[in-house]
Amino acid sequence: MPLAGVLERLSLPACKEIGHQGVAGLANSPLAARLHFLYLSGVQMGPEGARALAGSKSLTGLTRLYAGLPRPDRRAPPIQRIGTEGVTALLTSPSLVQLTHLDLTGQDAGPKAIEALVGAGALGSLTSLNLAHNPIGDAGAKALARWPSLTNLNGLRLAGTELTDEGAMALAESPHLRPTTWLTVGDNRITERAQLALRQRLGHQVSFTS
Repeated sequence: MPLAGVLERLSLPACKEIGHQGVAGLANSPLAARLHFLYLSGVQMGPEGARALAGSKSLTGLTRLYAGLPRPDRRAPPIQRIGTEGVTALLTSPSLVQLTHLDLTGQDAGPKAIEALVGAGALGSLTSLNLAHNPIGDAGAKALARWPSLTNLNGLRLAGTELTDEGAMALAESPHLRPTTWLTVGDNRITERAQLALRQRLGHQVSFTS
């Protein structure tokens, strides 16, 4: 049986040798046509690799993409992160509309990436979104609160995303946030007032630890 017909899961954790060229080669390979699970956490693909994934004609059946990086650490060697440009490409990709799980931990995405997601109305099939340790701030949280597809999420991770009470309250008051959604907002500047509002909305489904 041809390999392209059986390759449905691929895991390449922390494989530094891949880089953006390797990711681009994978994204354009016919071997990727049947992939539904792709684990690239720890791979330093940069914005070029992210754009290749977003524009892939072979990954249209992908349902799970894990592309996180370790949280920023000034004491560690520099890491090539996707950044706002690359994350925007992934969040608005017409090729990745089947995604149900997306992990973009630590990719240095700002609020404009989230605003682009909401504006594009993309990724409506997502049930799990991990944006932990991306500086989306209150503007990003407000954008998520306006996103109609927020109602589809079972899990949303926003630990270490530079949130304050303003962003937390926007989420607590969002008409699209289901009370059954698991929300992680630890390592942010959220006071007891906003924590109480989230508790009232989500009960034990909200976590204030990282």
